[in-house]
Amino acid sequence: MRTEFGDWLLERMRVATIGRNELGRRSGIDAATITRITRHGHIPTAATIVALARALNADPGEALEVAGLIRLSDLPADVTLELRGLSRRLWQLSADQRRRVLAQWSLLLDLVSPAADEGSR
Repeated sequence: MRTEFGDWLLERMRVATIGRNELGRRSGIDAATITRITRHGHIPTAATIVALARALNADPGEALEVAGLIRLSDLPADVTLELRGLSRRLWQLSADQRRRVLAQWSLLLDLVSPAADEGSR
């Protein structure tokens, strides 16, 4: 019983011409887990999905969306394109740089959230 994410992963592996063992080596995810995902419908954690996508040079945002963990498709097309671009760029940064960027975004989101608007009335 494969899942949409399992099919997505198999296709990315085919394009990259790498097997489960090599993907496991590159991602730090053991080959048995990759087999459970691709053959048995195992739904991995977000961290595992991101590690697999990065090891395949694929967009982690796309991988998370295919796995059903995020839904960019509900947004306007231009916003979706921007967010996918931002997602690709974020994963090119070091973990420390990513944390700093996301902390700044969190502050910005707090400033523009509806709750912030209501508090100023």
